[in-house]
Amino acid sequence: MPENENEILIPDHLQYNGGSNLQVGDTITLQIGKRKTKEGEELFQKNPYITREDAQESGISYEEEYIDVETTKTYTIVGIIERPNFEDFSAPGYTLITTGTLDKTKPMDISLLFTNPKDTYNIEADIIRNLQLESIEVQENQELLRWQGVSKYASDMNVVTYLAIIVILILMFTSIFVIRNSFRISVTERTKQLGMLASIGATSKQIKKSVLYEGFILGAIAIPLGILVGIIAIAIVISIVSTMLATTSFLEEGVVLEFTVSIPAILATIVASIITIYLSCISPARKAAKIAPIDAIRESKDVQIKNKTVKTRKITKKMMGIEGEIAVKNLKRSRKKYRTTIFSIFLSIVLFLSMSAFIQYGFIVTRANYQEMNYNLLVRCPNISNEEALQYYAQIRKMEGIERASIVKRLTAVLPEEFANGEIYTEHIFIYAVGDEEYNRYLQKLGLHADKVKSKAILCDDYIRYEYDETGMNLKRTQMQSTTLQEGEVLTFQVYDEKEEKYQSYQIEIAKRTSELPTGIQSQFTPTLIVSDSTIENWGYYVDSMYIQAKDASALEEKIVTAEGSNQSNITNLQKEQEEQNTLVMIISIFLYGFIIVISLIGITNVFNTITTNMALREKEFAILKSIGMTSKEFKRMIRYESILYGLKALLLGIPVGILLSYLIYSVLAQAFDTGFQIPWMQIGICIVFVFAIIFITMRYSMNKTKKQNIIDTIRKENI
Repeated sequence: MPENENEILIPDHLQYNGGSNLQVGDTITLQIGKRKTKEGEELFQKNPYITREDAQESGISYEEEYIDVETTKTYTIVGIIERPNFEDFSAPGYTLITTGTLDKTKPMDISLLFTNPKDTYNIEADIIRNLQLESIEVQENQELLRWQGVSKYASDMNVVTYLAIIVILILMFTSIFVIRNSFRISVTERTKQLGMLASIGATSKQIKKSVLYEGFILGAIAIPLGILVGIIAIAIVISIVSTMLATTSFLEEGVVLEFTVSIPAILATIVASIITIYLSCISPARKAAKIAPIDAIRESKDVQIKNKTVKTRKITKKMMGIEGEIAVKNLKRSRKKYRTTIFSIFLSIVLFLSMSAFIQYGFIVTRANYQEMNYNLLVRCPNISNEEALQYYAQIRKMEGIERASIVKRLTAVLPEEFANGEIYTEHIFIYAVGDEEYNRYLQKLGLHADKVKSKAILCDDYIRYEYDETGMNLKRTQMQSTTLQEGEVLTFQVYDEKEEKYQSYQIEIAKRTSELPTGIQSQFTPTLIVSDSTIENWGYYVDSMYIQAKDASALEEKIVTAEGSNQSNITNLQKEQEEQNTLVMIISIFLYGFIIVISLIGITNVFNTITTNMALREKEFAILKSIGMTSKEFKRMIRYESILYGLKALLLGIPVGILLSYLIYSVLAQAFDTGFQIPWMQIGICIVFVFAIIFITMRYSMNKTKKQNIIDTIRKENI
């Protein structure tokens, strides 16, 4: 670090994209002053450098600027640092750091770090009031505060709290049912055993206690084991995430994520588990205590036949045959098992759909805040003609080591008022072409055929609006579209013709509306059209930049620097920034996908456990059906019909409830980030396929076990 005002630190990107060869120990002489416009307005690092061409293309006024030099000073370089996180990538200059005495006559920035992050906003208010500052003169590091679990906006914390409550309640209810179902199955399997105990003198109270004691024993084993496995799993995840983050600037050098065990969290888990196990055991325990010994020994309580309940409609037999009729009657005569199985599948569907909605909105919020970078090298060549720029980029494209590249041509057009979203102030639309190679790859990714859309446009008009409520404390983000254009609609727009010095009108059809963008084009508030090179040729354009995804950006950068017409200052190596951004997106994806995988496994295990056990409890029934002449083919068909009935009934009940819970999760999230409710059609489709697949696989597994059983032995074994 600098020890006096004659020493200075320089950033490493001053070398790799600034063309500097400065090293530690070198001296550097700087002209120190202020950056100003010709009108006298002072500019800062937050004000990007805008060329005349950039201003013309963006439709904004151009302001020439200069450096008002106040003094000249020579420094000795004592260190090289990474790009500071407070320096934007659009910053016009490089950040150099030195030290020295404070000059009270000049403005200064003061950074504060509080022991308790929750005090930040209260202390901020005191500073503004006591120093009589404007609120815009004090800024919070909201990124750091969010990581510390502190937000200025009550809506953010409310959303987190409410979502956590909803997710915990859903998971807890599911856990109670799964454990209760396991105990119910266990009690059902031991019905005869419990009846024998009752017949030799065991009281209802003793039988009830034995079931609860069984739950206590299982809990005493499962709870510590679950906590231990959970701690190990979390430690592994923290280790992996910490390793991934260590390669990024999200963690300072030498800082790692520390794994700590929270005693209050463990105690809360133990209490919640005990309550869950008790609620799961109490109902089967009461059922076991009430059953009469003779009924338990004969196992006559599970199936109670009444003439009215086993009637079926004539159309059932006509459509599905005798096997279908028997399947329907089997479900009606054993309603408890039928309802348990249906509810088990229903619960799995609801769990999957609701948690899928949670994951879906999680990805939407992630994409709004963090986007994967699809290029790692940016090449510009300002102040030359379009023809010269295209020749230069074509020369670079022939170099080895390029995985894909887009040569961006662009223009800014006037968007007519009738196509603009009335809630958003939008006057312009950006039109881009990215070269035939990248354009075809982009169309393939969208599933479009080049011949059908080459004279049409792809519209990207996602827009996020930020609004405060009347208190000024709750910030709400709303995701919407900045235009009213729909697929198949024809857009009329105007482009300024510099030769004719007037606006020319053009038309183009919208082939598709999407949030996907080709290499080099980033999301922005202004609506964007992606067109082919042959289309943009008809309107006039400006060759912007070349965006490259290279295998080794640094090696390719060295090749480009040596090419004719190259200038180091026109090349930006974004490989490290790309790796950091994509690593963060990957970490979030790991958590979200991991969560949905766990949820899916819970649902699959629940369905498999319920169906296999119910099939096992029907051994006698199946043996009797086979003994009176039902063939193997007819038996399989009957089971197949039962599977279809299980699946259809569960889906008819589960999908509406799942959508309802998805809407509840959306409504909570919409308090801070309104993305618009989306019916999870893809998740519903996955649900339908997997429900029938799991049911059929489970049924087939259970049937294969019955093949090994002897019919006479099975019937004899179940009789007294």
